[in-house]
Amino acid sequence: MKSYRWLFNSCQYPVKPSDKAKKFDSQVNNHPTVIKKGQFFEFLAVKPDGSKLKLKCEYFQINKVVQLAAPVKTPFPVEALTTEHRDTWQVIFYHAICSYFVSSYVTDSLHIYECKKSCERLIPTIQNLLRGLSLSLCSF
Repeated sequence: MKSYRWLFNSCQYPVKPSDKAKKFDSQVNNHPTVIKKGQFFEFLAVKPDGSKLKLKCEYFQINKVVQLAAPVKTPFPVEALTTEHRDTWQVIFYHAICSYFVSSYVTDSLHIYECKKSCERLIPTIQNLLRGLSLSLCSF
């Protein structure tokens, strides 16, 4: 049960030869990020005084995300990558990040991925990479 507190405050990053996990302080990271239809949404899960929102409020915010997420037409939806084998996903992730940042001094995908606001801009890069690799993906 010691690991339960990290259930919502951790992230797994695709790195060879095995994934890396990073834990985050729940007092600092108090806003969930939701990906819906290729779009990124973020909302606070705590009140200004630091107390947690009621479940009803969080449910309302998630429903608002569902309403606001407009369908994005694309032949290569980035979320389809989650159906790929983790090694395939790691290669695509690494190449997409590297081609986006075009930076030889940043080689650790964990370090790169922490630039959270750049995720939205990565989607076209990943989609172009997928077209180049000709992966067979299911369309959603």
